[in-house]
Amino acid sequence: MYNGRGVCRLLAADEAQGAFLLERVLPGITLDTLPDDDAATVIAAQVMRQLWQPAPANHAFPNLARWTEAILRLRPHFGGGTGPFPARLVDTAVALRAELLADDVTPVLLHGDFHHYNILTAQRQPWLAIDPKGVSGDPAYEPSTLLYNPVHTFPYRPDMPRRLRRRLDILAETLSIDRARLLRWGIVQNVLSVWWSVEDNESGWEPVLRIGEALLEDL
Repeated sequence: MYNGRGVCRLLAADEAQGAFLLERVLPGITLDTLPDDDAATVIAAQVMRQLWQPAPANHAFPNLARWTEAILRLRPHFGGGTGPFPARLVDTAVALRAELLADDVTPVLLHGDFHHYNILTAQRQPWLAIDPKGVSGDPAYEPSTLLYNPVHTFPYRPDMPRRLRRRLDILAETLSIDRARLLRWGIVQNVLSVWWSVEDNESGWEPVLRIGEALLEDL
């Protein structure tokens, strides 16, 4: 689908064996190493725009309704509550998901897991994305995983709330997407991410939750 445009090339595949031969991306330094957060955000936006294209007819990619439906399992898991997560954040995310999915937006093929660790320095282009999941949906969803990454450092920055608002401003301008829509999808994905952490290993959600609470304050 991408044919190497903004992304690591698929050189060969054996579907029966589940094997793929991929282009080697060198030097392969991840975007999280760039000290200038503004510059990193611009680079990320420029790369993701290269990936977006109309979803092919009769495709098998999940749409955003299916991709995000796991968020609806959070309250049942906690017996109707929200466990360790703020009820206001969870309820806002669930409501925003329904509102955003109801909007008439022309879907594009999204990367689906676009963040700093999946954007690498390369030779064919300055930066290339790796590990696309393939999701069909609203382009405003794409930056949502970028907002809480690098997950091991960004949520703990003392200036995180200000930097987070700055990221949204840059993304809205560079991508020509409504900032409020980026923010709303960011809240949805944030709660989805913390829930995935619960489903996967019951831990690892704390730094992401810091970003979710900051996004909620900006709503």
